Amino acid sequence: MAPTGNSTLGTGDGATGILLQSIGGGGGQGGSITGSNATTNASNTNFSFGGSGGLAGTGASGGVGGAVQLGSSGQIANLAVQTGGDNANALFLQSVGGGGGVGGSVNSAAAAGGNLSASFAMGGSGGNGGSASNVNLYADGTFLTAGASSTGVLLQSVGGGGGQGGSVTSNASSEATSANSSFSFGAHRQQHPWHR
Repeated sequence: MAPTGNSTLGTGDGATGILLQSIGGGGGQGGSITGSNATTNASNTNFSFGGSGGLAGTGASGGVGGAVQLGSSGQIANLAVQTGGDNANALFLQSVGGGGGVGGSVNSAAAAGGNLSASFAMGGSGGNGGSASNVNLYADGTFLTAGASSTGVLLQSVGGGGGQGGSVTSNASSEATSANSSFSFGAHRQQHPWHR
């Protein structure tokens, strides 16, 4: 895109004279487990065992933010942009990676029965944040702002944040009378580094 000879005026608070952006889509949520359990109260030895286990799905990665460019080396954009409100940028170009998906959760995974009972559950990992791409500006012009916290020219490329790890809830053994043990783990969050 290479506009030439145009005058753009943004007058309200939060207005932007020219905004070009590419934002990657967010990653999907990992599959969750609800009410997954296994029970037994019979054994060939002198004890009986009840147990359950669950591992939730991983969140999907966020989408890549595409490249954003205004003008080119062979066609310089000739611009005159002015804003008058607060938080009103004259020219704003950005590429933003999508956020990673939330890891799946485990709910009410329970072990019951027997005199030896154990349970295990682990929430899914959060998805990777999407990367951002290059932001380029080839322009010759005037960029004026009058309000507070207003920027004349703002270019940014920001990688997406990693998804939240899945949670584990209501993981319990209710009927065992001895040698009970339970284990639960929250998954780690993954985050893509900023591209620029």
